[in-house]
Amino acid sequence: MAVRTHAGTDAGLGWSRASRLLHWTGAGLIAVLVALGWIMFSPLIPIALRFDLFQLHKSLGLVALALVGLRAVQAILQRRPPPRGGPVARAAAGIVQAALWGVMVALPLSGWATASASPLAIPIRFFGLFRVPALLAPDLATYVTVARYHLVLGMILVGLVVVHAGAALKHHFRDRDDVLVRMLRGRPRTSIRAPTHDANSE
Repeated sequence: MAVRTHAGTDAGLGWSRASRLLHWTGAGLIAVLVALGWIMFSPLIPIALRFDLFQLHKSLGLVALALVGLRAVQAILQRRPPPRGGPVARAAAGIVQAALWGVMVALPLSGWATASASPLAIPIRFFGLFRVPALLAPDLATYVTVARYHLVLGMILVGLVVVHAGAALKHHFRDRDDVLVRMLRGRPRTSIRAPTHDANSE
């Protein structure tokens, strides 16, 4: 499918391989963490397996937090492809992306805090290799509060991901531009110049 690019020095500029790898690794990790967060509370799960799933969820959450840090460094180093769409669309995309970054930091931190504040005082061990320092002292009231924040942040993240993915699909199938292609394979294989728009057409 032909996609449209815009004329200029950044025409056809795509995301680097490192940026795409970090992006899709993070997306897959979010999917796994959300699935684990749902499954491990199922009454059908045996207690021993539930304990293991909780520990896996904690370890993967720490991986997700580290991955956000790597993505932040990569975002600073990577020359960003130019945005697509009109002023309103670009502003909306900026708001969603900023919210995604904020939640991707706050969610694993709140999970870390929840595990730390648990009255069960179970040590956090990173994939069973070493003990991770607790952020908070065990306390039931604190645990209930941060666990609630963690749940709400998780639901917000799912909503933001749906909006983000929906916007990418809109760009690809309706606008027929290269936004999704740039994150899938870097640069579009086939492109045509987008028709010029005057300022009053946005």
